[in-house]
Amino acid sequence: MLFRSAIYDEYTVVVGDYLWKISAKSDIYSDPMQWMRIYSYNKDQIKNPDLIYSDQILKIHRENGEDEYLVAKGDYLQKIAGNANVLGDPSKWTKIYEKNKDIIGEDANMIFPYTVLVIPKD
Repeated sequence: MLFRSAIYDEYTVVVGDYLWKISAKSDIYSDPMQWMRIYSYNKDQIKNPDLIYSDQILKIHRENGEDEYLVAKGDYLQKIAGNANVLGDPSKWTKIYEKNKDIIGEDANMIFPYTVLVIPKD
């Protein structure tokens, strides 16, 4: 089995930037709704999505690594866990939730499109 590395670019925040604006840029995603993709992919350095800083270097997610999943519209944790390329068992959804609780929040039923989830190793 080949290891798939995540592919990402880097973006340096400038004065006046915010996640919605960055994700709308044509060289980023051309879609402001994908701001969650930037936020979740940089959760190690963004504690509040309303607070980013000039000269901060953000990773711009381009392709999933082997332990990542990009949430699509209509996805929910049981569906994701049941995917043969993820965990292959819908009952293991709690493992995904526990690994991503900091980005999902308290309500496991509320996951948003374009969130990059970390998939736990079994």
